[in-house]
Amino acid sequence: MALLSQHMGLNIQSVGTTAIGRAITQGIKLSGLKNDKAYLDQLKASKLALKGLIEAVVVPETNFFRNPASFEYLSQHVLSLGQTNPRHKTLRVLSLPCSSGEEPYSIAMTLLEAGLPSASFQVDGVDISTKALAAARQGIYNRYSFRNTATFSPQHYLDQYFTPTSQGTYRINNLVRARVKFHPGNLSDAICLPNYGPYDIIFCRNLLIYFHQSARERALYNLYRLLVPNGLLFMGYAETSHINQRKFTSLSAPQAFVYRKLSQWPNQTKTAPVASPQTRPWSKGIKPIQPTRRTTHQGQSNPPSQPPTPNSLKDGALNGLAKIRALADGGQLTMALEQCDVYLKKHPMSAAAYLLLGEIYHAQGSDERADIAFHRVLYLQPDCVEALTHRLLLCERKADHAAANRLRQRLERLTQTND
Repeated sequence: MALLSQHMGLNIQSVGTTAIGRAITQGIKLSGLKNDKAYLDQLKASKLALKGLIEAVVVPETNFFRNPASFEYLSQHVLSLGQTNPRHKTLRVLSLPCSSGEEPYSIAMTLLEAGLPSASFQVDGVDISTKALAAARQGIYNRYSFRNTATFSPQHYLDQYFTPTSQGTYRINNLVRARVKFHPGNLSDAICLPNYGPYDIIFCRNLLIYFHQSARERALYNLYRLLVPNGLLFMGYAETSHINQRKFTSLSAPQAFVYRKLSQWPNQTKTAPVASPQTRPWSKGIKPIQPTRRTTHQGQSNPPSQPPTPNSLKDGALNGLAKIRALADGGQLTMALEQCDVYLKKHPMSAAAYLLLGEIYHAQGSDERADIAFHRVLYLQPDCVEALTHRLLLCERKADHAAANRLRQRLERLTQTND
């Protein structure tokens, strides 16, 4: 299991030890080896064997036009570009993970339906699974891939962009196929797709939820690096809490969960930064307390800009919160919630603890309790971008547009000031 965590950034709890155990048992059986140790030795020595285990644990859940609101927003965005997009410029879109190809082909069909000439855009599909990429390149699908019929009618697309086969399946036609290219890649690598990009639009939905913390940070770094300034990033709802609101701004698109890239990433280099929670600029949470001396981007040392506040974390308090967050990231939400409550009894003025409490409630689906916790954060620290963003998303989810607009205006003022 440690090998999977290391090579694909997998948070074992996100898939479950039972599923991993089944994959390992099947791998031992197929390899003809006698026990776990022999299989582990083979995984360490053979890239092919490790690749086989990775294939066995990949979650290939996808379908055409999954979450239709995202594609509706994409179409509106392309139409809104109008004359602002130079005719010689090719619109570049990345779908990652692309699985068996339904998402990148859906993107291509959406762009064609929006009136873009086929030669004016390029879609790249990327996935860690070579098996999924092979299926995507083949481009043959059954009706199950069009199962999103409650909010989406597939018949127009089947008639326009597919050819029925004698086996009762559907083959994507050459017009769409020519605009989509597939490549292997792992978003949790230190540098993912070094020879590709930048992209105008990236779809990366429901991948970060499978990563452990450090892999998620590398993934967010790569997403930012691969996007052009003002480029669009489509995420899954469960991942919105991981977005750094100083680098991305949430757009007014209920159920689409789309963000626009803002300023340049601090100290961007050719290798993904490795930093503690106190110093990494893209981590979620309350602004870290300034140390006795701080270093500017030019390498000069200056005295702290402000004295410690009531939210300062002392005597190992930050370490305690880090442990609670590790429990939450590992899927142990009930235990994390219990320990967060205990922590808050000792530190009732900790905005960071209330932020974490809200994120735990949010992960459990308790939106009302989450909103109360985020409101408490803003009482203690009115300029907390993360809490404002959480409350904005919750308001959009329950269609409270007036409150969402007020929160969006506050966020815009804060991000303009901070940038």
